[in-house]
Amino acid sequence: MSILDEILCALIKFLNMIVDYLLDTVLFALGWLLGLLPSFPVKIEPIEWGPFGQSVGYFLPVDKMMLHFTLLLGLMALWYSVQHIMRWIKMIK
Repeated sequence: MSILDEILCALIKFLNMIVDYLLDTVLFALGWLLGLLPSFPVKIEPIEWGPFGQSVGYFLPVDKMMLHFTLLLGLMALWYSVQHIMRWIKMIK
């Protein structure tokens, strides 16, 4: 009975090696595909604020502040999304 247990153990180790190799290959391909994504593909257009916004914008650059705020918020959302996806990939491995 011990010979059968050793054969079964060897088969399980062999299957684990095959599954590990396949998962490594899939995760490498997925990481490579994620690396191909552009850094920031969205083009930001300036916002028209109207006459009141232009008068306020004379003293405070509200349009630039809002543009920078939306850019930072979008980049942070993208960063945390990619980081979360990479954590899922790391947990799978």
